[in-house]
Amino acid sequence: MRPAPFRYVRARSAIEAAQMLGHNPGARILSGGQTLIPELTRRAVTSPLIVDLKTARGMDTAHWEDAALTIGALCTLSTLEAVVAQRPHARYLQSALAMTASPAIRHRATVGGTVALASSTSELLIALLVGTTSCETVDADGKIRTRDLNEFFTTRNVGDAEVITAVRHTPPDGVAALDEYARQSNVPADVVVGVVSGFETDILYTVVGIRGRLPTHASHHPGDPYGPRHVASAWSHDAIAERLITRLAHAGRH
Repeated sequence: MRPAPFRYVRARSAIEAAQMLGHNPGARILSGGQTLIPELTRRAVTSPLIVDLKTARGMDTAHWEDAALTIGALCTLSTLEAVVAQRPHARYLQSALAMTASPAIRHRATVGGTVALASSTSELLIALLVGTTSCETVDADGKIRTRDLNEFFTTRNVGDAEVITAVRHTPPDGVAALDEYARQSNVPADVVVGVVSGFETDILYTVVGIRGRLPTHASHHPGDPYGPRHVASAWSHDAIAERLITRLAHAGRH
């Protein structure tokens, strides 16, 4: 049986979109559409309402304020590429974006959609987790909430009537690098690793994303055994991630 037809509406603001979500359980937000549109094409969506957020104003840009980067939820990955290219110390973000899909997809995919999808091996999300990053949402009453991205990503603590409006990122203190591993070429990565090496210490800070598992944070001294911060760490028993971290650390990629 095919899913029932859905309704399509345009939202003029994030608050209006949140109100539509609140009044229509199961409604879905359309921003870049790189995930939702294929689902619609396959008739895999059972949502009663598609809320198009692309017409909302003021959320499609990114800019630096001193050392911090503010990214609107509707900012495309290609737009973000041009903005992060302005800062040499943000090369890890450039690497993450270059690894993400194809230029055609990056031209349409949005940062808000990427965060909302919360893929464990999203190159951009792993890069954002390397630094200090927060996610801003707004609800149907106009209430704004700001949460650490790691909390947002791991707990999925977002209401049914909340819409992501912005992401704010501060690069880490130190040299950061990003790399990934895929079992086959031309397929999404199975492992994505972000590494930060401090300027004045020999501690490496790592973020590891493995397909199907939540990202893991850990810190260690080079040469020490790789010990996870959490016992149930996704990469505590994964040799692939360990090799990637070692290679990044010794190669000094940034």
